[in-house]
Amino acid sequence: MVSWASLFVVTMSFFAISAGAAVSSEIPLKGGEKILISVPDAVINVQATSAKTLSVRLLEAAADDFNVQTAGSVIRVEANDKSSKENLGKVSPARKKVIEISGPSLPLEIHLFEGQVNLTRWGKEALVHLQKGRITSREGLASLNLHSQSGEIQVLDHQGRVAVDSYKASLTVRNLTGDADLENFAGETLVDKARGFLSVTQGPGSSKVLSSGGTLQFETTKGVTNIQAFQGRVEGQTQEGPVNVTMTTDSEVNVRSQNGRVTVQTPANSGAALNIATVEGEIQSPSYLPVVREGSQKSLRGRMKGEAGKGSVMVRTQSGVVVIR
Repeated sequence: MVSWASLFVVTMSFFAISAGAAVSSEIPLKGGEKILISVPDAVINVQATSAKTLSVRLLEAAADDFNVQTAGSVIRVEANDKSSKENLGKVSPARKKVIEISGPSLPLEIHLFEGQVNLTRWGKEALVHLQKGRITSREGLASLNLHSQSGEIQVLDHQGRVAVDSYKASLTVRNLTGDADLENFAGETLVDKARGFLSVTQGPGSSKVLSSGGTLQFETTKGVTNIQAFQGRVEGQTQEGPVNVTMTTDSEVNVRSQNGRVTVQTPANSGAALNIATVEGEIQSPSYLPVVREGSQKSLRGRMKGEAGKGSVMVRTQSGVVVIR
């Protein structure tokens, strides 16, 4: 007769083996391969190493629900037929699914409804579509194209072009060498220490660009735009959202606004050239710079105090207030 205690031990032992199940694949590479991952939900960790083969591991529930196949030059990780039929359009976060990929960098494409994607030192172009969750890229060395409906996106210590298209994400790009095209309609965007051609597009969301350089183009509707210590050219437009710019000595600023307030802080003793005009708004400037009034229109042309004679500011508004400091 089998005791309840024995049955409990056998049952728990079987559960432990099942819960720790894993499927590992070591894939030899001939050249020209591409990785394609298409699953409903998972935690996906991708890391470049000096190995000669590509290691793909399916951990926990991923070992049951997903499979690895090679078709021609495409290495695929996807839901198996049974899982696809049973979980079509469903996400089951209670069943944790982990995919780990390591080896030489290859062109990478990921399609995921919900979960996490972590890229480390990836040196080939990567495309990630994530409906909801978190994307993190560290020390990347190639073009990065990220799409997300909502969640969190972090691009850290990257060399290469970055493109982000999101509706409402918490987006951080830090220590970037390369161009960036960032669209984050209703989310919050932070760019810190980036060098290149930067394009930032917002709707009602907010954006902050800190200690960066090159060329910055921005466009916003109602969101707040803060630009601090940008070395290079800043140009953009806003409808109703306020724009705040803190210049460096060599900055060139060109802003157009419908109703939004534009505030520009010039460096001390910069001698920056000013060209300001508004149709129905107001211009606030140092007392030694006269504002010319013609009906409701106002304009200001001159230079800030200082011998450097560097930097320029051009602002045009319909009814927005312009503040020059």
